Amino acid sequence: MSGSAQRAAYPHARGRETETTMETVGPNSKILIYSALLSFLRGACDARLAGPSEVVTIRTAIDGYLLSMASDDVVVAVVESLEHRKILLEISSKLGLADDSKFRAALRTDDQGIATLLVSIFNSKSAEDAALRLQGDSAQYFLDVVQNTLDKGYILAQEHTRRAHRIIRKLSESCDMLPSSLFISGVSGCDDHPTFGGGYGDIYRASHNNNPVALKRMRYFLRGSDLRRVRLKFCREALVWKDLQHPHILPFLGIDRDTFPSSLCMVSPWMELGTVMNYLEAHGYANVDRLLYEISQGLQYLHSNNIVHGDLRGLNILINQDFSACLADFGLSVFSDATASMTTNRGGSLYWMAPELIDPERFGFKKFARTPATDVYAYGCVCLELYTGRPPFSQLPEPAALMKILSGERPQRPSGPPAMSDALWRNIVGYWAESAPTRPATEIVVQNMIWPVQVPYPSPPQTPAVGDAASSPTLPVSDDAPSPRTSQDDAMSGPKTRTLAFSLSQQRQDIASTRPNHPTSNGAATPGTILIYEALILFIKDACRARSLSGVAGVQETLDSYHLSDSAVSSIVESLQCRKTLLELASKLGLAHDSRLRSALQLGEKRIAALLVSIFNDKSEEDAVLQLRDDSAQYFLDVVQATLDRGLLMAQEHSRMARRIVRKLSETCDQLPSSIFISGVTGREEYYTLGGGFGNICRASCGGQVVALKYMRAVNFLRGDELRRLRSKFCREALVWKDLLHPYILPFMGIDRVSYPSSLCMVSPWMEHGTVLNYLNDHGRGDVDKLLYEIAQGLEYLHSHDIVHGDLRGASSYPRRCPLPANREPSQIF
Repeated sequence: MSGSAQRAAYPHARGRETETTMETVGPNSKILIYSALLSFLRGACDARLAGPSEVVTIRTAIDGYLLSMASDDVVVAVVESLEHRKILLEISSKLGLADDSKFRAALRTDDQGIATLLVSIFNSKSAEDAALRLQGDSAQYFLDVVQNTLDKGYILAQEHTRRAHRIIRKLSESCDMLPSSLFISGVSGCDDHPTFGGGYGDIYRASHNNNPVALKRMRYFLRGSDLRRVRLKFCREALVWKDLQHPHILPFLGIDRDTFPSSLCMVSPWMELGTVMNYLEAHGYANVDRLLYEISQGLQYLHSNNIVHGDLRGLNILINQDFSACLADFGLSVFSDATASMTTNRGGSLYWMAPELIDPERFGFKKFARTPATDVYAYGCVCLELYTGRPPFSQLPEPAALMKILSGERPQRPSGPPAMSDALWRNIVGYWAESAPTRPATEIVVQNMIWPVQVPYPSPPQTPAVGDAASSPTLPVSDDAPSPRTSQDDAMSGPKTRTLAFSLSQQRQDIASTRPNHPTSNGAATPGTILIYEALILFIKDACRARSLSGVAGVQETLDSYHLSDSAVSSIVESLQCRKTLLELASKLGLAHDSRLRSALQLGEKRIAALLVSIFNDKSEEDAVLQLRDDSAQYFLDVVQATLDRGLLMAQEHSRMARRIVRKLSETCDQLPSSIFISGVTGREEYYTLGGGFGNICRASCGGQVVALKYMRAVNFLRGDELRRLRSKFCREALVWKDLLHPYILPFMGIDRVSYPSSLCMVSPWMEHGTVLNYLNDHGRGDVDKLLYEIAQGLEYLHSHDIVHGDLRGASSYPRRCPLPANREPSQIF
């Protein structure tokens, strides 16, 4: 944009502070920012006028710049200065003056003048308002000038520096832009899939300057106001993070916009040792007090720069290559002087929240606001988390934990190991004070946590790096994976293809070893003779006797090898392979379509249903079930699920108990019923388009239908308890969802284990219209009452099945795809 166009586009906003700041030109007292540099270049040309004609041309151009580069508006002058600087540097290069010390001195003088001019803008309400109205290139130029002036150290006073950062934040928020100096290039080798997920972004591993780096990628699937909020959060985090330099703060390397053209990425060094919780679980707790001291130092540094972290917890603390703690994830961080619009984001984790964040008015606060005192409370929670592996009240659901916190209750002192000192426990109790003003400042916290730094840090034990086979989290394996199998190889993967030969006696021994020898609930001994498919065996034997086919003798021997089981649980486990073998024998004998075979088979299936009911009603039998692992657990899950699917558990209470035992066994053994898995998913898109609480959603195809794949995004990063909790959550959601059939519940199609070899995917129909909020934004609110009625019906269906949704909101409701707006189909929730 030309100088005249800029001046026409923006109103005058010069305060009286600016009138003596820069050299004035002509009767209108215009502002000329690069007066010293122009004067130097004019003098250099005058000394060479006898030289080439090009010098004469340059001298004439400089005379013209004396007028054209002058502005009568302080904000416009700053905006135009970036292009003016570029022009004058090119002239100095043509004159061979780029390394001239006088040229550098003149440039430095003008740069200092820009700093003075910026300070005058900060001190003038009208000038600041004009700056905050900038858009497009003008906003970008202004941001770049302010950031460059900060980077060169020309804004000296702390108050002026604070105001410069503030106007960058506010202008970035209003125009959706960032200073150009934040962007870097040269990022390469990005992994295909994320290894971890944050609140609004996913973490990918890549390389920059031959060093491994982490890319925090903003999810781009949102629309409208949702996308706007995420972009603001991204800009805010980048602007907070970029100026932080401390040994216990994760370094910010810049922003990459090339790896994912549709999305920006914040770049930081890759922390091979992972989170502090991963580190302590892998290496032990010998250094826990040192790590807490380092965390307090990082927090004190933030507070000394008027920054509140806002989301302090173990997941946001990483361990660097020196085995030291680094605070990370500044997505909820705010400045102490921030405006209300930047402090009311109520994200974060409740277990670490101070009581005044949960109910501000109850504790004397007018509004929700993160403060240094709320960080100190969270730090106390981190102390407990690092010692125990869990935050306060983690054994309770969030609503119950919330009530404990609000009522003034705090966790009991942990008994260890590791043992917590009396002094540390007293300090933690002080950090948890109900009254925010009585909590200590972080300077005191650091003193409380001081570590004898003169003692060398203990060297942690050598363990494989993240990603090595010995330390990588257990993941599903493909059907053609090599032997031998283990419980980890088969986690959540379903049974492998097995041969007809099957050792029932070995299965029986495995189960018997885990089953206590207790009587049943009614006092009678557990039946010692159980043969589930007795009717089917007798039918096949009779068929063999009626035939004189070769091989019948072998069939008879196979049938005679089946003997009675001594427990209900082992009978159920063995029944699956027994059924398979008997059906193959019947097929060989040409009996597959014989009605008597079907009748005998149904008798066996009903016998299984009766045995399952007896197991559900017997505590010792249920305990034996929950101790099953590997193949035995998989077979039991498959039999129970098949019995449910066939409708053989008629009583509602028995069906409920069956689903309960499936859920509990799936949670303990990390496996799912085989029938829940589907095949034939193809055409998966390269990048995800949506994101959920613990998974991303991408579009694919199955059976000629467009489908959504929800896959766990953090399986490559989490370990230990964190990975187990995530996998349990996945299993729980799948098992609840699969049995729901209602017009206003999103259908569950199954689980795909092929599209993402390292992660399972839940498959559902693709909802073209997105969430109900997206739909209303696109189509208006004419049908809002109808949609609310449909959502209520879906919710009532869940409650009628003793299911509480637990996360009902607009983002979890989807209008079904419809051919015409006038023929809108029902909404669906899950």
